Amino acid sequence: MDNFKKWDALHTALLFGKYKGEIIETVLTEDPSYLQWLLEVSTQGALLESLETIKEDIAQAIALERENELEAWAGFPDPVYD
Repeated sequence: MDNFKKWDALHTALLFGKYKGEIIETVLTEDPSYLQWLLEVSTQGALLESLETIKEDIAQAIALERENELEAWAGFPDPVYD
């Protein structure tokens, strides 16, 4: 994939929803799960094409987000087992 296509995808503005007016790059850092949801429900158009272009980036951002959540809870007692 060429870098311009990825740059263009990351700078696609969302025209609806809770991130209306934001670019995909911003949402990718703040709420990658929202982009995953959009990828699953979008059926056509430039938005779907942009999301398909950065599908791997979305998956990596979600994995990192989950890893950070687990690290944040590390060391806290488990209410079920402790």
